[in-house]
Amino acid sequence: MNKLVLCIFLLAILNVTHGKEQLIEGVWKSTPINREWHELIKESPWQNNTLGNDHSVPEPWTEMQTSKTAIKCWNRTVEFAGHALPQQLISANETLLEGPFKIRVHSEGKWHESSAGTGRIIKKFPDKVVWEGKCNVNEIPVVTKIQVEFDGFSWITLQFGPTPSGIKIKRLTLDIPILRHNAEYYWKSFEGYAPFLIKDMWGKVKNRKMNLQRFTLASDKRGMSFFAEGLKGWILDRRSRQVEWLPSEDAVTVRFNIIDSYVARALEKQHTVQLGYTTLPIRPFDRKLRRYIVNINGREPEYYKGIAGTDMSLASIRLTSFIPDNAREAKHKKTPVYIDSYVPIENAEPFNPEAFKKYIKLWRDKYPRTKLALYTVGNEHNILDPVFRKNYKAWSATTTPLTKNDLDEALQKAGQAPGTRYVCGWNQEYIDYKVFYLLWWFDKLGLDGYYYDNQTFVPCNNPAHKEHQFKDHKGRFLSIAPIRQYRQMMKRVYKEIKKRKKDSIIIGHGIPMSAPFCDIAIDGECLLKLAGEHGYYTHFVSAEDCRTPYFSGHLSGFAKLLLPEYRSKFAWGKQSVKPTRAMLSLLWMADLSYWRAWSNGNVLDNDARVRGEFKIWEAEYVPYWEHQTALVDIKDVYVTIYSKKQAALLAVSSPTPQTPAGEATVSIDLNKLFPELTFEQRRQLSAFDAETGDALEFRKMMSMNIIGMDINVNVPNQDFRLIEIK
Repeated sequence: MNKLVLCIFLLAILNVTHGKEQLIEGVWKSTPINREWHELIKESPWQNNTLGNDHSVPEPWTEMQTSKTAIKCWNRTVEFAGHALPQQLISANETLLEGPFKIRVHSEGKWHESSAGTGRIIKKFPDKVVWEGKCNVNEIPVVTKIQVEFDGFSWITLQFGPTPSGIKIKRLTLDIPILRHNAEYYWKSFEGYAPFLIKDMWGKVKNRKMNLQRFTLASDKRGMSFFAEGLKGWILDRRSRQVEWLPSEDAVTVRFNIIDSYVARALEKQHTVQLGYTTLPIRPFDRKLRRYIVNINGREPEYYKGIAGTDMSLASIRLTSFIPDNAREAKHKKTPVYIDSYVPIENAEPFNPEAFKKYIKLWRDKYPRTKLALYTVGNEHNILDPVFRKNYKAWSATTTPLTKNDLDEALQKAGQAPGTRYVCGWNQEYIDYKVFYLLWWFDKLGLDGYYYDNQTFVPCNNPAHKEHQFKDHKGRFLSIAPIRQYRQMMKRVYKEIKKRKKDSIIIGHGIPMSAPFCDIAIDGECLLKLAGEHGYYTHFVSAEDCRTPYFSGHLSGFAKLLLPEYRSKFAWGKQSVKPTRAMLSLLWMADLSYWRAWSNGNVLDNDARVRGEFKIWEAEYVPYWEHQTALVDIKDVYVTIYSKKQAALLAVSSPTPQTPAGEATVSIDLNKLFPELTFEQRRQLSAFDAETGDALEFRKMMSMNIIGMDINVNVPNQDFRLIEIK
């Protein structure tokens, strides 16, 4: 498109009218807030801003502490003992490693281990500490640098080579031996929608070889997550075992094969590789966040009274829209909504900010505990934003140029977000803009938080960005994702939002462990292919899977929610009751909450009522594998306890498809369940069906000051019962 045609086109869209009303940039209603923003951006105020770019540490984390031999962040320690690499990692007062990090070289038919070397702190700030060391392996010099930050994020830089004269190597590895009981289960990257690939995202750790990717090895209490930007600096002839998990009786060794050659080679120059890890849990688990259930809004608040009217609290997301709400509602004949409050997909600027604020006020007036969050996307931006259009060449990560047809679609067409583009995460000006942009609209709209989708920058494929095209030693193009830049952006936004509004709620979809700057984590969208209208969650998730990092509601420290992915008859109507209850039978076992979507709404509303009436956020979660307080006489039926001083909620789950429905006897040791009550208080306890409120029949046994209670309950297959003892 030549410059004249482009100018004519831009003038045309500036004169688009909405009815008889002229719009700013052909999109935005001419209101005081919109006029203020569009005047402001003419001056590029985001450039080189320092918002959130300081050494402060946001809650719930604490400032770094150091000694001569160790670096400490919240609840975790990296023990160097004066050496070049970590000798031990400690999480929640327990050691994680079976032995120290080691660099190994395979040369002349033998393995050689790195020397312990020496190291010291070279930089120290409240939010991060840098350790630098030197060692050697088979006479090859190695320089190590490890930056540890307040949330446990640890970034390793290894510089090795050149090799001394006469030494050639076939392999060079970084080995990290995790104690076996700290690496029982795994969670790895989503690699595709084939059912076997989805099911391979979680499970028990076994010997395997795989490509470099994000993954977590853990128990249900602690563990390690690993991540990297890509294979820059690696020398790989053999690409099938970039990462290995090597289990033994005492440990699971995570091996990164940094050099893996068919033929031994000399290193003629120094090579640099980088990768990262963090230790779990990342943050203290805040049970108060268990009060929140996520939903989407867009209709009048009264419409949501089924869930919002319970004692639970909503973290309510305003999803960005492809078209104005009035057009969508007219098309689908739905209830009227506040038509001007729509927001173009992925951006934070409403068509009419004043109408959006009015909509938020209606929610707050009716449901004061609700937190209102706005949907945005970490790695994409919409071309309806004139700043993004102006900087498109520098800020876009895509191979396609911006055309008139793109803008026409973005303005007029509903569907799959036609105006969105991946952004180049290597561009610092874009990061500065996004931080400024999100914070300005957070303040102006009076938001309680954001909901982040697609939480990682993608590799840059813009052919104009030659500096972002990386190649390996054979000239093959490498896919390098700027995960540290994404981390920087999200950390800055998180710091500033928490300064502005301490009780804000930031919700993340698929939170990367390298950028854990959210309060509530949502996952499960990729399970659509397994659930949908094809099968219940209990068909592909077992009781033991509730212990894996993917389904665990506690391991990371976030308040974790599942995004249900039922469709058709499994999501709506009478036939959706059974699959929804099957899903809940697992969620109660893992202490997971849910996004109220794509499942039977009445069942979820009733479940929320039970959680709210019991005040689930005040209870201690005791998973089925950690107690013998309440036992069942039927195999594959499990009891999860939510315990308070004078009351307890028992979730009796039968998630296994092969377990027949039947009457189960739940035998409860009231002394263990209520250790702080007196003998007489335990005698007065009764049992109730928490869903119906009906009293349950029970038998009490007393012997030597020990009181037991037997309750017979009918537990349907792939279902659950909730028993309240009080």
